[in-house]
Amino acid sequence: MRNALEDPTVDDSCLEFFGLEQPPFACLNETQPIFHAEQYALLEMHLADMMNETDRLFVLRGPDGSGKTTLLRRYLGGLENASIALIDESCKDGTEFYCVFLEQMGFQDITGKLTELRTITREFLVHRATASDHVLLVLDNASRIRPAVLEQLRWISGIRRDQRRVLSVVIAGNSGLDRILESPAMSGLRYENNVNFTIRAFTNDETAGYIRHRLEVTGCEDTIQFTAEACDLVHQHSGGMPKTINQIGRLLLAEAAARQTHLIDGALMRDIAQAENLPVNVVPLMRGRRKTDTGPVTEAEPVVKTEPAADIDLTPQSPAAAVEELLERIAQLTARVGELEKEKKEAGERLDSRETRGRELRAALNAREQAAAELAQKLKDRDEEIRDRDLVIKDRNVEIRDRDVEIRDRDVEIRQLRERLDDSKYALKSSVDDARELAARCNEEERAAASARKEATRALRKVEKLEKTKANLQERTKGLRAGLREASKKARQLGKLESALEKSEAKRAELLESVSRLEELRSELAAKNATIDELRDRLAGLENEHTKVWKALPADMGEPESPESDEDIAPIVAFDIIRGGKIERVLDAATAKPRMMIGREEDSDLRLESDFVSRHHALLFCSPVECHIEDLNSSNGTHINGKAVTRCRLKPDQLLVIGDYILRPRAANN
Repeated sequence: MRNALEDPTVDDSCLEFFGLEQPPFACLNETQPIFHAEQYALLEMHLADMMNETDRLFVLRGPDGSGKTTLLRRYLGGLENASIALIDESCKDGTEFYCVFLEQMGFQDITGKLTELRTITREFLVHRATASDHVLLVLDNASRIRPAVLEQLRWISGIRRDQRRVLSVVIAGNSGLDRILESPAMSGLRYENNVNFTIRAFTNDETAGYIRHRLEVTGCEDTIQFTAEACDLVHQHSGGMPKTINQIGRLLLAEAAARQTHLIDGALMRDIAQAENLPVNVVPLMRGRRKTDTGPVTEAEPVVKTEPAADIDLTPQSPAAAVEELLERIAQLTARVGELEKEKKEAGERLDSRETRGRELRAALNAREQAAAELAQKLKDRDEEIRDRDLVIKDRNVEIRDRDVEIRDRDVEIRQLRERLDDSKYALKSSVDDARELAARCNEEERAAASARKEATRALRKVEKLEKTKANLQERTKGLRAGLREASKKARQLGKLESALEKSEAKRAELLESVSRLEELRSELAAKNATIDELRDRLAGLENEHTKVWKALPADMGEPESPESDEDIAPIVAFDIIRGGKIERVLDAATAKPRMMIGREEDSDLRLESDFVSRHHALLFCSPVECHIEDLNSSNGTHINGKAVTRCRLKPDQLLVIGDYILRPRAANN
């Protein structure tokens, strides 16, 4: 199971199946957002306080895999113009500790002995405190850091200026961190201002939200579906640890790709748990803890087991036996005194050697103090260089702030332009839809006009042919008439010519008829071109005509009776909704709302889709005893039995007319 969970390559085999470029449960890069849980927001607030004040200690606890390192590095990576040093378990000893610290503070090519590096670090931190620049030291995975490094942490945290520590410290680790911090060797690390923060495991809902977040980050929330049961089982087997959730998620995606499915349900999760022997993580109960206990649980006092003493012989001894026993005891004490004198002599020799070693160490210390004085002078020179660099850095920071302001202004302009672009796109889309409808109508009219043009073209061609025939006939007629004048005697030929002339006259009549047909086609074409304008006016005309028809109804159709005219009116149980002489539906008064809006808008309780019905036409009030109708100043009015009403009580079998709809109330016996 361990190898399967810790294998980060299982996602690669299923990328092609799900169409992904990045595995959903891989490590996030710096551009991808992290999951925002409530405890993470509180953690960021505490870290922000660490950057604003000095002389503070922040202890971050959490089980392995709870995301401590990811949260710290993500937050610290987003800070600008901050002096932060990050130390982890890779640091081997005190010398490397100071080298890494000073390099992250901006020093280059740092070398030297431990005491020299300590002196440089002290002077640097005091200088920063004088300039009111906060320095933050972060120890990640502190429970795995070597004791030699922790000793340097204790020393560096004790540097003070004006009775205040110049360094703020963040320590992150697992449950073993408490044992280290509570040890006597780390007593110097106890700050007056300290915060202890523990990252807890995800709850069931947070686990489901975390899974959704990882799918959304990689853009596969629609491609991969986790059921609620699968999320619950992932929480049970992961214990709510983000690292374990990612490992189980990779196994689930690989198995889903192997089964060619995009749905990850409880059955798939149970198969994975059984195949990989995944345990069910539960929160252990604390020993000796009851629900009513309010204080911390203390360890029980150790039980000391006593055994009965051996039987002592209290019988009196003889004087000779007592003397022998006393002499034996004196001999043992004499031997012990000799051993003690020997140990005393050896201790004196060790003490002499230690005094000799102390003199040598004092001589070496004097030499190192002299070297430290020289180093202090060099440090002062470096301080002047640091001050110059700080001035340059401050100038650059001012330039960076100005550029940040310009960037923010440009971002605002870009957002405004994007909003305008979105509005333009929406308006353009609406215009395109309208244009498509108009284009469809125009295409139909153009087809009709094209067919009319074709008929007109054909008629014109026939007219041209007839005109040519007419011209030829006219020329022939002229020739015949000349021949008649010249040959008056040829009567037979003249009769034939007269017959031909009659035929030409008939063709001429046909030609004139074709010309009239052409004019009719042109008129029809003009009428079709005006059809679009006529259709636009017809809707308004129909509405006006409908109003006139209602006004022209005879006055003797009856006026709705007043609710006071008949005290015994049967209660209304339903309304028949009629349109075009047919009942479209039936409204049950018992199940209807006490107050119903009638109109053609979508928010109406009783929607009547008609152009003759106003958007909010009338209100219908129904109770078990009676029903009333109230007109809302509609365009065409509300009529009962042909009479316009404003507010009236309804009776069974009356005709309630709203637009081109008729609502007929029915009593229980109908």
